[in-house]
Amino acid sequence: MWEQKKGWIVIAVIKTYSVEIQEEILFNVIGINDPLRANEAIVSKVREMIVLATTLAKPQVIYEEVEFTVVDEQNLLLADGQMFTSRYVVKKMTECESILVLAMSLGGELHEQVSELSAKDPFCGYVIDGISAYMVETLSDLVWQDRKAAYLKRGKNISIYYAPGVHDFGLENQQVVFDVLKPEQIGIYLNESYLMVPMKSLSGIIGIGEKVIPVNLGHDCAECDREQCFLREASSC
Repeated sequence: MWEQKKGWIVIAVIKTYSVEIQEEILFNVIGINDPLRANEAIVSKVREMIVLATTLAKPQVIYEEVEFTVVDEQNLLLADGQMFTSRYVVKKMTECESILVLAMSLGGELHEQVSELSAKDPFCGYVIDGISAYMVETLSDLVWQDRKAAYLKRGKNISIYYAPGVHDFGLENQQVVFDVLKPEQIGIYLNESYLMVPMKSLSGIIGIGEKVIPVNLGHDCAECDREQCFLREASSC
């Protein structure tokens, strides 16, 4: 459901996605490079955790497209008066006409199961935590590709994700994301340290515009120091 409002192009869209797991990539990410040669009991347990995770996960995203004004070299003023602060983000948004603010999660049930298993069975906890990380990153890619296709139909390109906590885009900008989206609607909450709950949740902004340089992925491995990442595996960064 969406509506138009001054300063907003799209208001409060909530979508549910189906996340499929590619076993080969997942096994690599959690450290099992060759399942055919690995301990059969371990492989079986991993597959059991995959079934559990996919059963419990409820992948959802909430997003809004909003107009903005560059106030100065480190501040982006949104249409409702909210302000993102980051020199890095301001520089990246110079060719953009609007931004998409997003938050997504796999839901609370999976989060609770990860916590419970981590306390009872460290190995299973480690595995299902890895599966959850894989699934939420897969969700972010699905959402980005979905939005890219939608904006291409309107003659516009989109940028990669820019997430609070990366470069000088401080975690305190999470509060702006929450003020704009109210992601509590899909069960995502913000704690006093600006961290999201459930843990396997993501937020960020995407630049939109006709002059935005086209890209094929919603991330840039060159700007990320995470080596053990399925996106790096999947895209051969």
